[in-house]
Amino acid sequence: MAFALRHGLRNWSNATIPYEIWSSITANDPNGAAVIHQAMAEISAATPWRFVPRRGHRNYVAFERDHDHTRGGSSEIGCVGGLQCITLDTPVSLRTVVHEIGHAIGLQHEHCRPDRDWYAQINWHLVSERRKSAFAVKTSPDDVALGAYDSTSVMHYDCGFGPSSPTIRLPAPVQEILPVSSGSRATIARLSKGPGFNARGSVTFQLIHRGAVLRDLHSISVPPGYEQVHITDQVAPRAIVMRKPLTGQTRIQGLDFACNLNGTQTTTTIDPGAVVSHLARMGGRHVYLTYNPATGLVSSRNLAVRTARLTGARQSSFVMRGATLMRTAEVGRNHFLIVGNGSIFRTYTLSATGRVGRQVGGFSLAPRVHDIQPVVIDGQSYLIANQTAMRTMTGYAIAADGRINTASSILGIGNLDGPHKLERSIVVKQTVDIDPFGPDDDKTTGVYVLNYKRGGTLVGALELTQSNGQLSARAVRTFTQTISKVPFPTVVPQAINTNIRPRGSNEPPFTLSTHDIAAMIYRATGESGPTPEAIL
Repeated sequence: MAFALRHGLRNWSNATIPYEIWSSITANDPNGAAVIHQAMAEISAATPWRFVPRRGHRNYVAFERDHDHTRGGSSEIGCVGGLQCITLDTPVSLRTVVHEIGHAIGLQHEHCRPDRDWYAQINWHLVSERRKSAFAVKTSPDDVALGAYDSTSVMHYDCGFGPSSPTIRLPAPVQEILPVSSGSRATIARLSKGPGFNARGSVTFQLIHRGAVLRDLHSISVPPGYEQVHITDQVAPRAIVMRKPLTGQTRIQGLDFACNLNGTQTTTTIDPGAVVSHLARMGGRHVYLTYNPATGLVSSRNLAVRTARLTGARQSSFVMRGATLMRTAEVGRNHFLIVGNGSIFRTYTLSATGRVGRQVGGFSLAPRVHDIQPVVIDGQSYLIANQTAMRTMTGYAIAADGRINTASSILGIGNLDGPHKLERSIVVKQTVDIDPFGPDDDKTTGVYVLNYKRGGTLVGALELTQSNGQLSARAVRTFTQTISKVPFPTVVPQAINTNIRPRGSNEPPFTLSTHDIAAMIYRATGESGPTPEAIL
């Protein structure tokens, strides 16, 4: 994902940056000015950004030497007005210059995204007090994220940054669990993807019963670039929806009763720049929602499962900007949209066709949550919040009008992982569909919390029950079971500039990733692309 200051804040006029190169650079590195010019040329070749020598410009950057050799490089974020210095150590590194110019354009550190802790681990004992701010997660509404976490970004610190071992540790390729209801025994879809924008992935369907994985069913591939995957939660017919958020390219493929591809497929382009999506089941229909955090607008479309098509686009009224989570909650016959950034959430009415209505409430959760999962248990609606900082899940009742009272939680599971380092927990609903091809008549037979540790190991399961509005949880599985994984192909980060080679030095080549370029385009134009289809 690209992570940048919101377009319109600290913008440079006409995407043009006037510059000066001070003598402190050239006096200590005869090749320094050439390296800076190469960095500017590489950026201009791939983006709308232009760099001009300063001639009376009021706002400009000046490249100067980092005299105390303690920072390596530094830059303000965006245009702050007047003179702003970009400091560089000597000899000048091309990758460092591109990184610091990225800051001046308005790009933030990739490893400071709000969801960083789900993709990277910071070894804080290797980070000095002076450097901790460069690793701190940023949650300002002034920042916007585009796409998936990109460890190949030029704005991501090298994993070798540190005195003796990596300061930033990246886990194995991302594992996501997509709960899918499937009759008296539930099916979960395990999404496996390598790091980086163009990583190829796969979805493995697994049969579970009472919190235990019985066996793998089969796998289907996820083409490169499709970062968001959703699967309908009815038994049959069924469909899988995959989307590229930067371009909006969306592929829908039909699945049969056993979750095999049935040959039905369509591809369309919807809502470029909308980087959050959600597939909701509302009564007897499925509605596909996309959200653009820059504009705060939600688009909704009906999903025709049998023909694998999205129909009936509608633009909603404005909802909160800067959200990273979007879910729908069912309360009786009513539906509500919940959007938030992990700390602050708002609830809106939602029609059966997916049109967002008025705001009915707002709430905050602390500590910050990674995920929220609405669920209905015995007719009562709850919001389950996955609070990763405390390794807990907390439940809150949802009132008939959609309001959520967080003053008194009704479930605090606590210490989900015990001695394990839990990667995530998901809520899986096990159902019986009386008539798979008839009305929406599912009957819930169990609701389970599955707890996974990093690397794909299921370490335990809890069953959630409710009585008189009170939730309770009991352990039904405590084990260490390694779930089979789909082999990963070698991940080769693809970018427009795949081979930036520093001239006149022994510095290794590096890439300016597709996400970096998309973020620079966004800062210049307000658009998050498009990026060339040949690259995607």
